[in-house]
Amino acid sequence: IDLIDNLHDGLYFVDRERRITRWNRAAERITGYTAAEAIGTKCSDNMLEHVDDVGTNLCIDGCPLSQTMSCGESQEAQVYLRHRLGHRLPVWVRVTPLRNDLGEIVGAAELFTDMSQIVASRQRIEELEKMAMLDPLTNLANRRFLETSIEARMAERDRFGIIFGLLFMDIDHFKRFNDDYGHHVGDMALQTVARTLSASAR
Repeated sequence: IDLIDNLHDGLYFVDRERRITRWNRAAERITGYTAAEAIGTKCSDNMLEHVDDVGTNLCIDGCPLSQTMSCGESQEAQVYLRHRLGHRLPVWVRVTPLRNDLGEIVGAAELFTDMSQIVASRQRIEELEKMAMLDPLTNLANRRFLETSIEARMAERDRFGIIFGLLFMDIDHFKRFNDDYGHHVGDMALQTVARTLSASAR
């Protein structure tokens, strides 16, 4: 019992009817629901409202815990649960069937890990990569990205004979935009051209 309550990850057990029979302290901390609130409820009561990346309600259809109890095999998935305060929380769930002495499935155990810090770190890395490779004004590839891409294309040409081409473009009389109408209008012209290219090219 002490080991279960001292786990860093949330853990709960359900019986054959998917009624929660045990709810550890980490589950309380991660979800905001106390053991008194959780124990005795069923997964079908949809307390945690597990959803996937596209918002499908897994407690109604596609629940990893239900699948484990049906097929008898452990399941893993990244899902989102609803915290007691109402916000969504990304978690990694691992579900294992519980069997009696005859090998019959009598319940399941679900261990879940709070992924919010990891997800936030991934998003930050993606933002930094975007900042490093894209021009902030036009959102087109910057010089660093182009140099890296050209080097990759050159390597493909040398190794596999794959040819490629470069297309250079210029906006006619662009200096007049800035001189006559100001840099703000010049920036708008650049953004318009960039959007046109992005929408027209692969």
